[in-house]
Amino acid sequence: MLLEWWQIWRATRRVKRLDRLYGKDIQKAKRQGRASADIENLESEASSVLAEEWAERDRLVTVSLRRAARLLNVPVPDRKDPEMWHEEDNYHYRPTLTAKGISTLRTAIREERQARGLYSKIVFAAVAAAISAIAAIVGAIASLVGILK
Repeated sequence: MLLEWWQIWRATRRVKRLDRLYGKDIQKAKRQGRASADIENLESEASSVLAEEWAERDRLVTVSLRRAARLLNVPVPDRKDPEMWHEEDNYHYRPTLTAKGISTLRTAIREERQARGLYSKIVFAAVAAAISAIAAIVGAIASLVGILK
């Protein structure tokens, strides 16, 4: 999980850095008065590179969420639902979750974790109460034995 988070964080930083660098290059080209065709080429290249980088980040997020859902036995949205999934690569079948799919799966995972956390709190409270009751009984018996001697 930590490695997946690290990869997603790095991919997000990489996209933001590239966006910033391309933005600077485009502004510099505009200030220098380059031809509009050159500026359009730069914008097109930036759009293409950023789309590929965002797609890679989305793939990493999809892998991470599917793994978390599998560990928690949370159902993953149906792959045939175009609102939840889209295919990025025409040459390889690599479906990734859409923004709505990511949000839906994150919500389901969060709810399951909260439910499991609540269950573990209830179990912990019951065990603590049982241990306290046993300690009270042992203490009462010890004091009774002390009085009888």
